[in-house]
Amino acid sequence: MFKRMNEAVGRLSQKPKRSGSNKLRKLDRKMRKYYLFVLTTILTRRVLVANQLHKMKDPEVIDFTNSVLSHVVGNANFTVPLPAPADIQDALDEFIAARSEAANNDKEKIAIKNAKREALTNLLAALSNYVENVANDAANVAIGAVAIIESAAMRAQIFSGHIPQIWNAVRGDVSGSLELTAASSVPGAVHFWAYTTTPLDDASWVEVTPTRRAKTTITGLTVGSFVYCRHRVFGKTAYTDWEGHDPVLVA
Repeated sequence: MFKRMNEAVGRLSQKPKRSGSNKLRKLDRKMRKYYLFVLTTILTRRVLVANQLHKMKDPEVIDFTNSVLSHVVGNANFTVPLPAPADIQDALDEFIAARSEAANNDKEKIAIKNAKREALTNLLAALSNYVENVANDAANVAIGAVAIIESAAMRAQIFSGHIPQIWNAVRGDVSGSLELTAASSVPGAVHFWAYTTTPLDDASWVEVTPTRRAKTTITGLTVGSFVYCRHRVFGKTAYTDWEGHDPVLVA
């Protein structure tokens, strides 16, 4: 697919033949520019992994992890997966065991189960980062970033100027930073942001300065850490619920 798109960019970049009326030639030039913009945007934009683990229930996390492991192991696109699939399998086994122990709703057992899920989620976030880097490597453009991400049983997300802004947290251009965006809201609304590396500790959440714009930047984060972010809005009369996000590996 990406090979054909590159070929299309080459054709569209060529000077059109002089034929037809001036109006048709102008329309042809405008259409060429538009399609050239769309194609180059898709080809140059980084394709992200957006698994949304934070929205999954425990059984869904287990199914997702099993699916990812079965698709990554032996996959020619991933020669040396990081973290190692064996480590993820161990974390999954521990999470399943802890979930079974917490079936009687014992508070301590539930806390242990949640901690095991967090450990598993962090490993999956690291693997997602690895898959994302492989997918966006220039050497793999012929295969296609989306195809590589989907071959790992993960969800791909492409950003372009024509896609509405959504709630998201991604690594920033500056080392140790994250870029947070949210969907536009009612006029006058205020956006609230927070982050932590230990989401199970309510007291650990650090609130960022609220903004009128639906975007902000967090800086000074520890490289190599897994950061969890959340966002909510104060509208005309009340706050919305906090919306979470999968952990992001800070680079």
